[in-house]
Amino acid sequence: MRLVPRKEGTGRLPAVEVMVNTATIKEYIMDPQKTGGIYKAIQEGVNQYGMQTFDQALMSLFKRDGISYEDALRYCTNPAEFDLRAKGIQAASDKTWEQFEGEMIR
Repeated sequence: MRLVPRKEGTGRLPAVEVMVNTATIKEYIMDPQKTGGIYKAIQEGVNQYGMQTFDQALMSLFKRDGISYEDALRYCTNPAEFDLRAKGIQAASDKTWEQFEGEMIR
């Protein structure tokens, strides 16, 4: 979790990575050769298990107008990927960010 400055300048909002202990996650933790797959499993587990990566959390805050684009880029793990996703560029078969990219500003 990281606290990211609010867009309006007062206070901060939490950006939280969420990992659920599924059978796949457990397997990836137990097998050092598969540990590298944890990030992708979290990314793909968004709809089924409610998991999210830190960057997906930032995208959600950005799309809901809670944080600025500049702060989202500053705090994210992968700025190049975040930038493309914020502009709506994604692979046609990639559904892992759909929920975050389609959020409406409230």
